[in-house]
Amino acid sequence: MTATANVPATIVPIPSGPAKTALFTAHRHQSTVDEEAFEFFCANGYTVLHGMLSNEEVFEARDVVEELATKEDHNGTAHNYALNMQRVWNLLDKHRLFHDIISSPQLIAWMERIFDRPTAHIKFFLSSLQANISKPGAQGLKLHIDTPVPEPLPPWIIKANSIWILDDFTETNGATEVIPGSHLRPRKPRHDDPADHAGIIKVIAPAGSVIMTHGAIWHRSAPNRSSGDRIVLLGSFAASYAREISSEEDIVRCLKPEILNAMSENLKNLIGAYHGLKPGGGYER
Repeated sequence: MTATANVPATIVPIPSGPAKTALFTAHRHQSTVDEEAFEFFCANGYTVLHGMLSNEEVFEARDVVEELATKEDHNGTAHNYALNMQRVWNLLDKHRLFHDIISSPQLIAWMERIFDRPTAHIKFFLSSLQANISKPGAQGLKLHIDTPVPEPLPPWIIKANSIWILDDFTETNGATEVIPGSHLRPRKPRHDDPADHAGIIKVIAPAGSVIMTHGAIWHRSAPNRSSGDRIVLLGSFAASYAREISSEEDIVRCLKPEILNAMSENLKNLIGAYHGLKPGGGYER
């Protein structure tokens, strides 16, 4: 991967114990990548960028997510999954605040580094932008990866995620847990195998931080044993070649509406007419 200008790293100490990591200070509007933080990412499959959102930005984003989640609960379009967990999809269509967040120069610079390869084409696309709410009593998720391809996993990266923390990640409120270095393994975790959970750590970090994760790192949301919600934004990115393979011709986008509407359900499925439409993804205008 091509090197970029070095940014001095500031490491914020984390309390000792089994749930410790290092935070690298970053600024959302800065377009250079901290080399130490990037090296940590390459070796461990994740890194934490501290200070990406100000307190005011955290409060505003959290208020917007709560308002959207409440509205979707009331109108019956909420995507509630697992136990006491809710997703709010399609955030770019629901509030302009998220346009600015997901196009932050620091985030784009990271994705340019992560997906760097010799090509004249765009290197990556936004896969999805959603909010995830882990409510009190949420049981958490199984150990998994975010790259939906068959084994053996390729040595090159296909997906990368950004987890925007809107509530402090603590020992008890369902903070993300990761197995450092697991992104280098050519397989997915067996969530029912205790041996595959060895080395798991909880990422403790303050609100306003962003966890950058390799799409193949083994991770999960922990149970929320606190008395409050734990809210994050999830900005997922994918290498552009993954999209190009299945959408060489963007048929749905090219079709006249009347032609698309007249197609059979089988043909609509064949061209991906419903791809990407998630429960609660629409917005009532």
